[in-house]
Amino acid sequence: YRDGGTSLLIDTITTDLLPGLRIDYTVKTDFAGFAAIIDALGGVTIDVEERMYYKAVDVFIDLRPGVQHLDGEQALGYARFRMDAVGDFGTWSGEDHGRVERQKKLVAAVIDQTKDVRTLLRLPAVIRAVQAVVTTDMSFNVMARIGMTYKDVAEKDVELVPFTGMPQYVDGVSYVIPNIDVLRKTTGPLFGVAAPSEPPSN
Repeated sequence: YRDGGTSLLIDTITTDLLPGLRIDYTVKTDFAGFAAIIDALGGVTIDVEERMYYKAVDVFIDLRPGVQHLDGEQALGYARFRMDAVGDFGTWSGEDHGRVERQKKLVAAVIDQTKDVRTLLRLPAVIRAVQAVVTTDMSFNVMARIGMTYKDVAEKDVELVPFTGMPQYVDGVSYVIPNIDVLRKTTGPLFGVAAPSEPPSN
């Protein structure tokens, strides 16, 4: 991503990971935008699993265990925290662990708790708040149509797929190298894309 932006990301997904997948729109934001979106949605209630404390020049995370309602900055800290036994990424026994698992839990909670804003009265204000902090090729009308199409979706309707791969440093940069064959089999059917019988030669 750092070397090619959104266009390279799309090409990587549609060529190397899921050939045949069509990506119609993209949305890009940063940490500040993420926090602003959570605030626009009214925050999120999460059961924080453990004490989370981390302080650095550009980040301060201070969360205590237990069920609590998080604002945008607190939710961002929950999503970013990785100073525990698992750290950033871990997948075993068919499940994600560590920060990746918490991020999935956070997304599912946001989906489950925002049904009351997916209405004709409240959705426009939320969309305008989101548009202010993201870069996207989606119009207001497209966002509204998606919001109303999925207005009744709850956490039970969300299927989470483990991201199988191995952490690895490449040229001094930390990456997760995906198990492409497994990901094709688990994610392809969700998007109506059949897994190719043979991986691309490149």
